[in-house]
Amino acid sequence: MEVRSVLVSILAGVLMSLPAPGSSAMEPDSMSVSREYVRAVKGKPLSVNASVMSDTGLDFDAESFLPVNSRWNTGISGHASGNIRTFDCNHDSFMDEPEMLRFSLANAWKYRSDNGIHVDFGAGASRDVSHGGQKGYDRSRYQEWSVNGASDDPWGADIINSSIDGFADVRIPLSDDNSKIFSVSADYAYTDTGSWFGASSWSDSRHSVSGDVIYRHMISPAHTFAVGARGDFDRYDSHIDRLVRSASPDPGTGLMQEHYDNRTVCSIAVLGVSGEYVFRAGDRFSSVARLGCDWYSGSGVKLSPSLALRYSPARQFVLALGVERKLGHASPLADNMGVFMTGKVFRGNFEDRILEDAWLFNGSLKYYLPFGASRDTYISIGYSRTSYAQQQIVDYEHIRNAISFYALDGKDSYSDSYRIDFNVEPVKRLKVSASFRYTGAKMELEGRGLVEKPMTKRYIGVLDMRYSTAADRWTFGVMASVNGPCRVYDFMKGLRDAGGHLLYADGHTPVYPLVNLQITRRFKSVEIYLGGENLTNFRQKDILVGARDSATGLVSPHQPSFDASAVWGPVTGIKIYAGIRYTLSRGR
Repeated sequence: MEVRSVLVSILAGVLMSLPAPGSSAMEPDSMSVSREYVRAVKGKPLSVNASVMSDTGLDFDAESFLPVNSRWNTGISGHASGNIRTFDCNHDSFMDEPEMLRFSLANAWKYRSDNGIHVDFGAGASRDVSHGGQKGYDRSRYQEWSVNGASDDPWGADIINSSIDGFADVRIPLSDDNSKIFSVSADYAYTDTGSWFGASSWSDSRHSVSGDVIYRHMISPAHTFAVGARGDFDRYDSHIDRLVRSASPDPGTGLMQEHYDNRTVCSIAVLGVSGEYVFRAGDRFSSVARLGCDWYSGSGVKLSPSLALRYSPARQFVLALGVERKLGHASPLADNMGVFMTGKVFRGNFEDRILEDAWLFNGSLKYYLPFGASRDTYISIGYSRTSYAQQQIVDYEHIRNAISFYALDGKDSYSDSYRIDFNVEPVKRLKVSASFRYTGAKMELEGRGLVEKPMTKRYIGVLDMRYSTAADRWTFGVMASVNGPCRVYDFMKGLRDAGGHLLYADGHTPVYPLVNLQITRRFKSVEIYLGGENLTNFRQKDILVGARDSATGLVSPHQPSFDASAVWGPVTGIKIYAGIRYTLSRGR
């Protein structure tokens, strides 16, 4: 399992898309640019999409899928996005969203022979540049301390993220009926992140190579087994140079600052074998049992079993149960880049890549209801639990004005999630779906015992309605959600707004609604769409944490208590966008 790629934006609005503090490498990984594209190819000769947002955000996408001959096809995908300017709507002296510019390009090839051999391969590259914080930040001249009585320099953050990747998949049938198949796959990715936060910097480059071989044999429609072997190798080269103000003076200079400078180069290897058995009893019952045996460098041999069951005694009922053990190395800084958006010092094992160990349990029951304009009317209830045996903890509450990194090491950490989904088409072409998820996440923090995981939503409910006219000439869509509270950090409980009112009187964030709307008009090969996001105009206005200046009322980033990572809601208000999509249909 690999650490998800970090396509970073800066500060408030961006931090909503970054992993929450204390998050884990156990969460789903992002695919490479090229592999993600080849899986999404739908055979369209040409598709172009361009849109513009009211906040000056621009977005352009193009993809083309071209048949070379009866056996070969190729696809090209390109993306470019960015914004013309930024805003400070809450007047806290920080950009609500960063200045951004993003590019990506991917090319994939598919080969299909008459004898059933499949070959897929491709390559991709991306580059993401963002600049946020206070206007005027210049990383080459920034000084954390004022010189000769001059005012403090504007604080900001620059992040440049680049990547290249490639993959190859080969599938070879060993029998005429495809009951025996041999497959080989290989991946390579290089990612490079350069980042600057005030006077601090962090760079991280990674070479990743992986491959696997699998033999699959369908003995009969009821019985299938597979055996395989895999190998992963990752080489990391990281350099952190962090300078922040601290709560006590430096013995050498007398300045209240802390400086940490270190470079680490490490390699992580995983080698393993696995076996899988699939049993099917028609459409009524199926089971998939898998056992992996992997050697992790520095951690030894680990077993990774999993079992998935599906039972449908009648068409109306589907019962699914599953259990799985997941293992993967954490990257504390890459997985939690919000820690750099603070003035806090780092403590503990923030450069160690421990092997996280979790058990995942899940179950669901789906019942199809006998009404609606389609046969896809159902209600589903589900439960899942993630229980950690080992985990990387990122603790904002252990030491004042510090962030502690440490391993779980036998303490408790788990998350229970309950979900209910409902889907119906009450009349033809009107589709309605509703879902509600409640999450109870707890972890045992150093010196505090078992507590509710901070900055994690307790629940979210979503209602999605879409209506299309005949021939899909018009499409109307609206999505509304209610977002539940989350526990704030202890140091946020006493925060007050400009009027002196407590922001989190009960230690939790408020419940807030969101509404998005989109209208699409189709003209043969052209679609024109208009939409709006966050139409309730709800915003988290008091984002920055820290002492306020008595003269300006603003939070200064030049203090140990400064924190711009405590983002729990939308940073910007209503956004209106418009776009056009052109699709060249085959045969034109």
